[in-house]
Amino acid sequence: MKPKEWVFVIGGFGFLGQYIAWGLIRRGYQVAIGTCKRNDMTVQQRLKKFMQFNQFANPEFLLNHEKFEQIKIIECDISECDLSLSDEDKLWLKENHITQIWNCAAHIKYGKDSYWKCYQVNVEGTCNLARLTLEKTDCIYYHISTAYIGGKDYCKGKLLKEELCLRYRDWE
Repeated sequence: MKPKEWVFVIGGFGFLGQYIAWGLIRRGYQVAIGTCKRNDMTVQQRLKKFMQFNQFANPEFLLNHEKFEQIKIIECDISECDLSLSDEDKLWLKENHITQIWNCAAHIKYGKDSYWKCYQVNVEGTCNLARLTLEKTDCIYYHISTAYIGGKDYCKGKLLKEELCLRYRDWE
């Protein structure tokens, strides 16, 4: 691994994402964590919670304090085609060699009021990250999520079926 290579973990403060981020850091990768903008906690509060929870993690994932200082935090909204990145983060993503993108982000509140947000994050967000991966040279995309597609389609009034409907080549 070259010292300037980075791994971008979207949803890295979430249930699965934190273990992915901790594991990558333990293996020597430089990690940038993409996190959604939230009104209830600042990014620094979320990082502090992430660090505190790591104390209770399996020892295989436990990080020392210095490792947390190496993490780059990027606020983003994957449901937006430009990820709603700040100008600084856009420049950072352009200038740094991202070799892997891990999508661990998901909107998992299901119900009539959350239907559109689930679609935007879980479907359009995946498309946006796949496009970002294709813009990068030698970048691999990983999708790991607790979200699933199921339940009732509130727009058409019928049950949804989980189906694989996109192929890798659809992004080229």
